[in-house]
Amino acid sequence: MKKLTSDISEVVLHCEKNNEAHRTSEISTERLIVRRGQPFLLTLHSSSALKPEALELTVQTGPEPSEDLGTKAVFRVSRKRRINKSWDVKVQETSDMSVTLAISSPADASIGEYTLSVGEGHSAGSFVVLFNPWCAAGLLRGFCGEVFT
Repeated sequence: MKKLTSDISEVVLHCEKNNEAHRTSEISTERLIVRRGQPFLLTLHSSSALKPEALELTVQTGPEPSEDLGTKAVFRVSRKRRINKSWDVKVQETSDMSVTLAISSPADASIGEYTLSVGEGHSAGSFVVLFNPWCAAGLLRGFCGEVFT
């Protein structure tokens, strides 16, 4: 759990649950390690009412992240699943003061350590993206796996 200074007061990365779903729990249950193309959950808690459609997330990796090179992505909650090579985020569950999001990386996302920011550069933590051997078909569709409940 990470505390933030904006309206978002806490971010829960659900490391144990996500890592089990991504078959990475033998590596760690304390650090978020996910497989590309497969959704993972994250919960944002706020001190005021949250509007998920207004949330902007940024993920980036590497020393000089670039949207052109695919090492940085800025995205918002969408109603439709994007079937292309971009990051996607859907609302999984919501209440007045919190929202759980299902985030999917592209099936061909760069492998490595990413930082996640919410809003105007407020760090929400870091996570590792690994190769996904169970996602061969995802290379054609853009995503693999289903959002879990």
